[in-house]
Amino acid sequence: NYVIAGVKLNANGETLFLDATSKNTVPNILPIKVLNWSGRILISSEASQEIAIQPKKHSTKNYTILAEIVDEKIIKGKVREVSNEYFALLFREKDGLLTNKSLIEKLESKYDGISVSALEVQNKKSKPVTVTYTFENNNLLENIGDKVYFSPLLFMAMTDNPFKSEKRDYPIEFDFPQSNNFNISIKVPKNYEVESFPSSVNYRNQDGSLGFNFNSSISDNVIQISATFKINNLLIAAEDYGDLKTFFKEIINKQTEKIVLKNKE
Repeated sequence: NYVIAGVKLNANGETLFLDATSKNTVPNILPIKVLNWSGRILISSEASQEIAIQPKKHSTKNYTILAEIVDEKIIKGKVREVSNEYFALLFREKDGLLTNKSLIEKLESKYDGISVSALEVQNKKSKPVTVTYTFENNNLLENIGDKVYFSPLLFMAMTDNPFKSEKRDYPIEFDFPQSNNFNISIKVPKNYEVESFPSSVNYRNQDGSLGFNFNSSISDNVIQISATFKINNLLIAAEDYGDLKTFFKEIINKQTEKIVLKNKE
């Protein structure tokens, strides 16, 4: 049993949910532990009705990366991460009290080969959380002969399928609808040309509960990548596990498909 407050906003029955047990929650953003699909609202001492409490709106996390290949071994650049709604709550719950030094150490531990500096965090207590930092990475470029290979999402590419079991007996639940959006710009050295890069795709699983969109282009030796991964439905049945596993395999293949540069000299 758990109690939250509900405020009826208008005659259409729209209800605003409130929970004051955490300093990091805001109206309509409940603690993750409370997102139990539905609750029962007490209208009076003699009446009640079931009401849905799971989030209807997608929480978004936007990544913007401006990167440059400075030689055949190093990529450097700037990153801007903007976390909204439940992503902002998760940041505040997990990282809100960390110092900038600790946040840098956490990023460098998460992304192999990255060196982070000039990190700043805005809106730790309210509004979307914005994290900016500069980076340098010497573990992204693979040199073979006169060619250079690297993944389009750089160090943020998903490389490991989280669903490894052959079968599943219980449904898969996600906490909230979400959209992870990547906008990446990579400047190529003048002595290189882009020989090949991944084609644009638009994946959906069978029932449309998951989606992945990937677009790529090049102009004036600058590679532009945009990608969006969405979770639309929060419950996937056990019998759809094989479809889910295949979906994640496909998006990992696309994220790790290599961009190939060739030395013109």
